[in-house]
Amino acid sequence: MIETEIVVIDKLVYGGQGLASLSSGQKVFVYGVLPKEEVKIKILKRSADYCLAELIEIIKPSSFRIQALDSNYLSTSPWQILNYEYENQMKVEIIQEMSSKYKFLPLIQSITSDKKPYYYRNKMEFSFYGDELGLHLALHKRGSHAKEIIQQVSIANHIIMKSAQQIVDQLESYQVRAADLKSLIVRVDQSNQVSVALFVKKRLDLSLQLIDGIKSIKIYLSDYRSPASVITADLFQVGQDILQDQLLGSEKFVYSVLSFFQVNLNLYRQALKDMSVFVKSDQLVDYFCGVGSIGLSLSRQTKYLIDNDKFNIEFAKLNAKNFKSPAKTILANSNQSLDLITAKSSVIVDPPRSGLDNKFLNYLKLTKPQKIFYLSCNPITQFRDIDKLIDDYQIDEFKLYNFFPRTSHIESLMILSRPDRLV
Repeated sequence: MIETEIVVIDKLVYGGQGLASLSSGQKVFVYGVLPKEEVKIKILKRSADYCLAELIEIIKPSSFRIQALDSNYLSTSPWQILNYEYENQMKVEIIQEMSSKYKFLPLIQSITSDKKPYYYRNKMEFSFYGDELGLHLALHKRGSHAKEIIQQVSIANHIIMKSAQQIVDQLESYQVRAADLKSLIVRVDQSNQVSVALFVKKRLDLSLQLIDGIKSIKIYLSDYRSPASVITADLFQVGQDILQDQLLGSEKFVYSVLSFFQVNLNLYRQALKDMSVFVKSDQLVDYFCGVGSIGLSLSRQTKYLIDNDKFNIEFAKLNAKNFKSPAKTILANSNQSLDLITAKSSVIVDPPRSGLDNKFLNYLKLTKPQKIFYLSCNPITQFRDIDKLIDDYQIDEFKLYNFFPRTSHIESLMILSRPDRLV
């Protein structure tokens, strides 16, 4: 039996859902709703602590609701239904609530945005869906394992969808089945050059062509048992997989379609400018460095660039050479290179969403580097980590950035310095 209920949405939460209370008092989370809206929902899943639900009908809409550009907006960017100024307000309020339990954090009042809520992403990863009409680009439906066909992604650079469809058209000419394909990654740089990485579940005899601005295509075999796009073997390559983007200086960073590089360059430049003001030493050690974009942007004399991904570190080495930097590039896990940190160092970290582990944090507490530049895509883990360090530091900067408009994601920058009594 389908279980439905009418509720009033209390607020938006960090994951992007609306939070409400059922008549029983149990909390329920649902996408596609805004605060104070009265909505009809269908219960999808119950647990002891909360419920998950699906929106059926908006009975009383919010004055901040707008029409989403994408029909599949819940799969692409579920906050397309918010007025953009209201989105920024919601993100500030969410961080204010999250940070309230950490007494050392100053009250944040604003978020930096660039007034460009659409077409900002320079990278997208797609799945595939096949039916009687052929092969289609797809994304997973939010909150489920099911896929849905995607015709438009309004947060991505226009060229990305065009290039992705060109790849689909070529795959159709080979009569490739969606079941044999895993994912397609498409990336575009400032000069509108496109690199593509296709992950397949079995060895396929494909010779895809470079057309319409696509400068490189790589095809990788990826173990079908793994949910992620992990490389098992190289199968095919055409063209040169080198993209180029300019950040703060005149030089351009080079990187691969599979390298870690920020997806919203306009706001990333602003974050780099904000960090550069606080650089007082060239003793910079950049962990989780990607292609070196933070360390080399902040100082040409950065000492070390450390990353555990070969695609990243190969390009970090090229970028250090292009920037005429003496920085030493190291392919290693962060915990395998802790001895590079000294009391005279300034440490840069831009970790994955899981944040820093205890071993790394304990070494920071032991060595007490002069400054810590911590850029995070997950403020929850960032606040947790800073809480373990704050007894030895003061906060020089705490800023939020709307790197990911039309989604609930928030980028957070914190810069810590060692007080004079510890210098």
